[in-house]
Amino acid sequence: MILTFYNTGSPSIKLNKELGSPVGSTNAAPNPTGDVDVINPVFVLNYNVPANANYVVAGAPLNRSYFITDPSYTIAKTCVVTCHVDVLGTNANKINNTTLNFIRGAEDINEIEDTSYPVADTLKPTLHYSFNNWDPSFFTNSDTGRRYLLRVADGRSASWESDLREL
Repeated sequence: MILTFYNTGSPSIKLNKELGSPVGSTNAAPNPTGDVDVINPVFVLNYNVPANANYVVAGAPLNRSYFITDPSYTIAKTCVVTCHVDVLGTNANKINNTTLNFIRGAEDINEIEDTSYPVADTLKPTLHYSFNNWDPSFFTNSDTGRRYLLRVADGRSASWESDLREL
């Protein structure tokens, strides 16, 4: 596998990192001492990794981007590079080619038109349906005079005639 080292000043939360020119490159065995942790790999290299390298792109079979968390230079020209996966950098192409639908708003409802996810619909002011032996005073708040309505919605459309009148 080929490891390409960079010195980037891009923050970790940036999707498309500005890598610039590589500061070094080397071949590495993906399994030098045992299983490879693809999230936090440790590369043992017979290569003197540049001291300013803080980012590495690993080729096949990993095909991931990593932040260098701890480079250690040991005896016999061996460098141990501990890394942590850059999830955004690794998946930047997938994220850039994805259509995202979202609704924004913290406290107030912002109605943004979105044909794949309706935010609101329009109801007639009052729909009244008569029920036998029904006492509508049960839903009346005596302090404010408000009435409460239970509305059930489903994905099917239906049409009917309704008796429109004030309660």
